[in-house]
Amino acid sequence: MQTFKEGNKKIVFRSLVQNNILLARASESDGFSLLELTAVVVVLGVLSSITIPRIGDIIANGKIDQAKSLLNIAAADCLQNYRIDPNNADDIDATIISNEKLKSTGYSIDSSKNKCSNFEIVPLNSNDSVRFPFGFSVINGQLIKRATPTSATSIKACESWAGIDCVQGSGLSDHIELLKQIEAAKSRCNVNYNNWLKGGTKTASFKKWNPKADSRCPTRPPITDTSTCNAQGCNPGLTVWGLDGEFVGFERTDYERALEKKYGKACTDWVAKKKLTNYTNNPQNIPATLKECVGQEFWFYKGVDVGSKAEFDRRICGENLEREKQTPGKRTVQGCGDQIYYFSEGKIHDSEREYKESSCKVDKYNKAQEGIDGAFTTNETGAEGCGAYWICEKKILDSEEKYEQSCGGNAKAPACERPHPLCNRGEYWWHHMCKEYSNCLGRSK
Repeated sequence: MQTFKEGNKKIVFRSLVQNNILLARASESDGFSLLELTAVVVVLGVLSSITIPRIGDIIANGKIDQAKSLLNIAAADCLQNYRIDPNNADDIDATIISNEKLKSTGYSIDSSKNKCSNFEIVPLNSNDSVRFPFGFSVINGQLIKRATPTSATSIKACESWAGIDCVQGSGLSDHIELLKQIEAAKSRCNVNYNNWLKGGTKTASFKKWNPKADSRCPTRPPITDTSTCNAQGCNPGLTVWGLDGEFVGFERTDYERALEKKYGKACTDWVAKKKLTNYTNNPQNIPATLKECVGQEFWFYKGVDVGSKAEFDRRICGENLEREKQTPGKRTVQGCGDQIYYFSEGKIHDSEREYKESSCKVDKYNKAQEGIDGAFTTNETGAEGCGAYWICEKKILDSEEKYEQSCGGNAKAPACERPHPLCNRGEYWWHHMCKEYSNCLGRSK
């Protein structure tokens, strides 16, 4: 049976002492003051919120231990009977264990599992978060204990009865795994938040764990409201604002008031001017700073200090992508991390294959507009529509045979030996290394 920890005793003892002092004072005066009564109510409320749930669990675990004792006696009797007469040893002795004896423990016998070969007791309350089904089997003279925990709080007691045969159902296993994920995510979030404070809050805003995310997590499945039991408390989390290593509030206005109070109007006027001019940090990878805003770093996007480089990059990425779409090619984009984007025909393509197909299509069209007949090769290769092609009177053809039929067989052979892969890129066509290859393909300057 679990007992109170020493720390809990100290809390209760201290509370009793304080109450006795108040009672002594009351006997010497006309009564308690409003402040004294308020203090007593608050202390009692805190104590009850901490101790009542734990006392309930302690009592329930004590009842589980009583039930275990009855099952151990019944199992011992089953083993003894088996050794005396294996063929007549499956009945449970009702004088040892029965529903009447179990009633005070909060358990009853499962009517479908009431023999020595398969005996199990179940909680009277199917929604009990502490009690769980457990039992035993005597087979070939061997005792096997088993149990199925119904909540995270019942696992310890379950394992103490059945050891490795304390088997969690898939639903409970998934539930416990989710609770672990929530705890890990919450821990990471709080560590990051504390590091942000310790680091001097170099970025004005940060994300803190949203207590709503795990405010109503049940100890056993199912979860009826995922909005109050999930691991996303830091994503998006609560936006908090800080200044010089201290939390100042949940709104930007809280931060602005703290900024002006500490550094004066020179700093806040500068920030206001940035807002008025729709200023965006330039260069985009360096925070804006001002001597009068001692140590503070600002990430302005269209006049708003978005609080961090990560948020600044998220916003500037979309703007830069729109601009980069106008220039074909594949490359990374400022503010968008290390991802390579593929641009062609004013679009962003999802894959390199799509980009190559589009790029080759554009190559052919542009070459056809030059009005030069002959055999050519696209800049990109390795995708459908890329490689050798022919043009006859601005018409794009996909084979030499079609070209001969259309233009009288004057095609230049596409089987030209390419000295280097770069020779397929337009800026290298007339490099001294690629010149002969370009002439072979009939390219024009």
